[in-house]
Amino acid sequence: MGAPLGAPAAIKEAAERTDSARVAEQRRRIVVIYDRSIRPDTTGVHCEQALRRLGHDVVHHPPVRVEGGRVQPSGYADLPSDADLYLQIDDDLGYPGPPRGAVPSVYWCIDTHRMTQLHPLGRADRWAKVAEVDLALCAQRDRARELGCPWLPLAFDPTVCHPLPGTATRYDWCFVGSTTDPGRNRWLATLLAAFPNTYVGAAYGAELNRVLNASRVAVNVPIANDVNMRVFEACGAGRPLLTRATHNGEDRLFRSLVLVDELHELVDRMALLLRDPDGAAELGARAAAEAAGRHTYERRMTELLDHVDATSAGAAPLDDVLGSDSRPNQELAA
Repeated sequence: MGAPLGAPAAIKEAAERTDSARVAEQRRRIVVIYDRSIRPDTTGVHCEQALRRLGHDVVHHPPVRVEGGRVQPSGYADLPSDADLYLQIDDDLGYPGPPRGAVPSVYWCIDTHRMTQLHPLGRADRWAKVAEVDLALCAQRDRARELGCPWLPLAFDPTVCHPLPGTATRYDWCFVGSTTDPGRNRWLATLLAAFPNTYVGAAYGAELNRVLNASRVAVNVPIANDVNMRVFEACGAGRPLLTRATHNGEDRLFRSLVLVDELHELVDRMALLLRDPDGAAELGARAAAEAAGRHTYERRMTELLDHVDATSAGAAPLDDVLGSDSRPNQELAA
């Protein structure tokens, strides 16, 4: 916090020096370990950018290399030894983590419904990766409880997903994601038969944001019980989100979600949203405010570092940093 406007120059300069000292004291040298060559939109990219925006000295360490068309672990011979933290972000590749030593090592385990499914590069599964670090965090609440580790949900990047005022509506609803899961496709086919004006398929970056903003309603059909990234991105873009309930903490993250448990509820909930465009728009605005206030990657990385500090100090695990005041929306989810 700087000096008040109009403060004498000497006081203002002293306050600015204090602010600079505080930022320097909190600034950390963080090595972020993840691969971005295979999937450029992987979560690690957003984490790295968020840490930089928070003012930290961030080094990206690529953990794999491609030789002769094969992906191989690149090792850690050139890992900076003066770092304050080695942070490994789940990227679906099974390479070994950094050697444990004086620098704390952390692993954010994201696809926790696929603990035994990794591209094998020296580590068979996510269980092994969790076991080899000083602190593991899980993106899904049920797995965090099982492992006794902190729950750190996914988030969104507000520089990518945000409301675009004045965008013309092109679709009644959209689903952005893969369509390889048969269970997911049954839900999508049911909606498509009733409401054919839609976008279904992949989209990334600015195109993802344009599709979301051009849709009256965003739809999410999670695989297993994951509260996935699309929840946060759709809400960040200001869309009302109709999603299958996972009962895995989503009601603690957002009050604005329209949750359904069974396939037969889906069409009725969508019809209700489309019949009430003003109510749907209000729900989307609430979702955007919740996302911007509580679910950015900057917020998640701050929470992650709080957990690191608590662990380093030998303190008991922190309570859920998200609080317990969120309740599911009652107007359109009922």
